[in-house]
Amino acid sequence: MVIYDPRSPKKDFDYYLVRYRYKVLLPKFKKGNIAIELGCGTGLSLKLLSKLYEKIIVIEKDERHIKEAQKFIKEHSNKFIFIKDDWMNLPKVIKDCTSGCFDIVFFEGLEYLSKENTKQLLKSIKYGAKDFRLHIVVSNKYSFHRRLGFYMSILDDMDSLKNASAIASEKIWLADRYLLLSILRNSGYNVIHIEPHFFKILPNKYLQRLPEDIIKALFEIGKELPDYCAEIYVCAEPE
Repeated sequence: MVIYDPRSPKKDFDYYLVRYRYKVLLPKFKKGNIAIELGCGTGLSLKLLSKLYEKIIVIEKDERHIKEAQKFIKEHSNKFIFIKDDWMNLPKVIKDCTSGCFDIVFFEGLEYLSKENTKQLLKSIKYGAKDFRLHIVVSNKYSFHRRLGFYMSILDDMDSLKNASAIASEKIWLADRYLLLSILRNSGYNVIHIEPHFFKILPNKYLQRLPEDIIKALFEIGKELPDYCAEIYVCAEPE
């Protein structure tokens, strides 16, 4: 089993997935002063955000991820503030570090929170904040590779999946685009744009063996088969 290791991002398929993900996201990001990212992963997303924003505040509770991300963006280190904390403490960070003035909040991995915490977090971001946009990436419950895993009896069901990394003992919940839209609207957001992306046919450990021209082709196929894509990207703003 391939387990994500931030010290060697090029050894995991996520390194490629993140790059193609940003082909979808970046056109929707408007240049501004302050960006907030929840979680930092390899640091690749931070490097891309540094080209658009003067100040990037990162909330990450895993010290290992922070250290590896800092190495990746060291040439832009003056733009970053890393805060070792839980995502649920975002309202305090917003108050202490931005006085409610920021341009975007970006994060992936919403499914790693409970559904109740997801709703609480989405609502709490708006408290005391002014005009901003929310950018979210989540795993698609009905993606092709998950359907394949289910029908091959690798997955027990389509609604949850045991995470193979840091929280292997916990279960995560997954959304399709309709559930995601419902949660955002019920939390007081207007959805500006929603776009599933990347037609993922196999688990990471197999995809990372493929040549990049095939990976590029799968990205293009995803545009034709949105309901079967691996991820869903949403851009929203407060009502």
